[in-house]
This record gives sequence, C-alpha cells and structure tokens, in this order.
Amino acid sequence: MDPMTRRAIEADCAKVATSYSVFLDFRRCAELVDLFTETATLNLDGWLLDGQAAIREYMFSRPNSRTNRHVCSCRCALNFDHPCALNFDQGVDSNFS
Repeated sequence: MDPMTRRAIEADCAKVATSYSVFLDFRRCAELVDLFTETATLNLDGWLLDGQAAIREYMFSRPNSRTNRHVCSCRCALNFDHPCALNFDQGVDSNFS
C-alpha cells in the first residue's frame, strides 16, 4: 500500500471514531446509527447488538439521564487539495461545529 492511500484510510478511520464519539455525546442518534451497515455488530463490553436495526433501537431507547463525554485527540482532516492538515475546530467539517 502506498503512503498516500494509507494516510487516506487512517484519516477515514479517525473520522469515523470521532464521529461516533460526537454523535453519542450530543445524542445525534440517527447520524450515529448511519455509521453502521445493516449487518454491523456493536459490542458494548460483551453485550452484542446485531444489525443496524438493533443498534438504532438501543440508541433511541437510551434514557436522557445517561450521558457520555468523550475526549478525542488528533482531530484533523487531511485535505488532499492543499498540502496541510486542517483542524475540525476551524470549521472544516460542519458535522463537528
């Protein structure tokens, strides 16, 4: 695998992980569920949710009193049009504003 492809894949993986955290923390359940395929399995400390429908049901049934707050580092996006990395906090991706 060439270095450019590897960096692109790593950036995509980092974005999915960050998206999951942001969507869960801010109760953006529909967007969180959309991160998963129809046949995905979410493992919550040994409790398996099989399929997007099961993940959706669980996420939308979480009580409002249950909160999550993730701390994520290295929140950047590779911009292949410009030779630099841009921080999401600079408004590069509106999903994180």
